[in-house]
Amino acid sequence: MPKPRSKTALAAPRRPRPAAVVRAEHHEPPLDLDAREKKLLDEAIRLGVELQAKTEASLIAYGAWLLQNVFDGDAAAAMADSGEPRVWVELVRRASGRALGLSRSTLLTALRVAACDRRVNDGAWRNLDYSRRALLLPLKDPPLLRAAAKHVVELDLTHRQVSDYVSAQLEGAGRPKQVRVTPDSLKKRVRAITASLAAPQVLRRVTAMRADMTSEDRNALADELAALRDVLSALARTLRGKD
Repeated sequence: MPKPRSKTALAAPRRPRPAAVVRAEHHEPPLDLDAREKKLLDEAIRLGVELQAKTEASLIAYGAWLLQNVFDGDAAAAMADSGEPRVWVELVRRASGRALGLSRSTLLTALRVAACDRRVNDGAWRNLDYSRRALLLPLKDPPLLRAAAKHVVELDLTHRQVSDYVSAQLEGAGRPKQVRVTPDSLKKRVRAITASLAAPQVLRRVTAMRADMTSEDRNALADELAALRDVLSALARTLRGKD
């Protein structure tokens, strides 16, 4: 009887990451586009912004419908995670499947943004785009959400800055931001780090740019890499059951 193939043998080879994504993540300088390319880029951005606006408007409308029709307009119940009502429980169960392609996280976020729209009802909050409202959801309490929305609008914070702000607010209140980690998600994160740094051309590029960096910048980056090494080592020891 032939031996079953191992999981390793069955695993599909990892696809190389798109070069455009790698360039963006490494903060490569902008390309020197000619007039035709600049015009095409402007149109692509315009259409992308239009798509984002339509998508976010649809999510806001869907969340408002769920709140009103599934939760009878009860914003507190929508935020409570109580396992009720039954229609909601079944809707979430069917998400990410054939019946409903929307992910469960998309459903939850749309509902919670709608609930916060009802509970906060503040001008600064309403002026935020859907994505930044979603990033503020972990603050939960209406007074905190109002203050956060005002802060974000006044400083026109980017999505990354909003996320950092929320983390700082939660840590200051003794409520660290929840981190959702599963074996699959952790594996994907580690593989992404490996794929972005392990290629020989990365080391060649670092060697070439070293001469253009100040001693302070080189040491700071080396310290960041050492910190990353320590984090990965701690995770490996934990998985192997070592202190």
